[in-house]
Parts: sequence; structure tokens; C-alpha cells
Amino acid sequence: MTKLIIGVVVGYAIDLLAGSLSRRKPEHVHQILVNSPHDAGCCNHDLSGTIGKWQWLTNPLIHTAKIFLFIVAVTFAINVLIAFVGEENLGRVLLKQHLLQPFMAALIGLVPNCAASVAIAELFLKGGLSYGSAIAGLCSSAGLGILVLLKENRDRRDSIRILFLLVAISTLAGIAIQLLYG
Repeated sequence: MTKLIIGVVVGYAIDLLAGSLSRRKPEHVHQILVNSPHDAGCCNHDLSGTIGKWQWLTNPLIHTAKIFLFIVAVTFAINVLIAFVGEENLGRVLLKQHLLQPFMAALIGLVPNCAASVAIAELFLKGGLSYGSAIAGLCSSAGLGILVLLKENRDRRDSIRILFLLVAISTLAGIAIQLLYG
């Protein structure tokens, strides 16, 4: 419930702060709409003519398969890493009851795997994390969405800004909660 409230409040605040920007179409969208042929598919695949008869089906399937394989490979690597690191060491890294603990938990929450969220919840239940730090870690957790963002978003600076904003908001919310309930 806390994550939902933080998300709604921060989402509306960002919309209000960037109101004039969010109502305009980004320039690259306008260029795509003006410069694209009418028969363009995803990633500007040409769907006109006889070659394009089945591309409306094959191109999305190929993109989906690539994303699926990427997610499976990264998830496997993360599970192996968490198995080697262990929960005890994760608790030491998170600076038990320190003001920077929400920041460290938010970074751990960025791991695109439910194992990170489970570890954060278990550390909170065992007393290794404060409530604010647990919220910071769980708020920064976007699951596999982070992997898709990093793989599919061509603008790396935009992806880095999104991740920075995610960590910053999660950390600030965690610190605020930690100071209120600490």
C-alpha cells in the first residue's frame, strides 16, 4: 500500500512539474509520424508488398523471442550471483540501521528479479532493514521492466535518467519514512 501511495503522489507531482512538457508530443514521434510510410511496422519494418504479408506476425514474434532470451539469461546470472553472495552478506552490505541504508536498499531493489525483493522483505522481517529501507528497496524494484527498458530504449541517456529518478525517489521516500518512524 505504501508503494502505491508513493507512486501515485510522485507520479502526479512529476506530471504537475512537467505539465507543459508532457502535453506536447516528443519531436521524434512527430518526425516518425510525418516521415514514415503508411505501411511501416514496428521498428520501421516495411510491410508493403508481398514480402510484408507475414511480417506483421513474424517481426513481433522475433522481438518477443529476443527479449525473452535476454530476460532468461540475465535472470539466470542474477540468481547465480545471489546464491553465491547469500542473504547474510547482503545484510552487511546494506549498512544495518544507517541513514544511507535506504540508498543501498534502493540499489539492491534495481536488480531485475523477484529474488531481490524477497531478500529485502526477509531482511526486513529478520530486523536487518528498517521499514524505510525496505520501502526504498521495494519502490525501486520494477521487476523485468528495467531489463526491457535497458534493452529496448535506444536513448541510453534517457534510460539512465529514468533509473536515476527511480533510485532518487525511492531513496528519498525511504529516508523520509525512516526519519518519521525511526
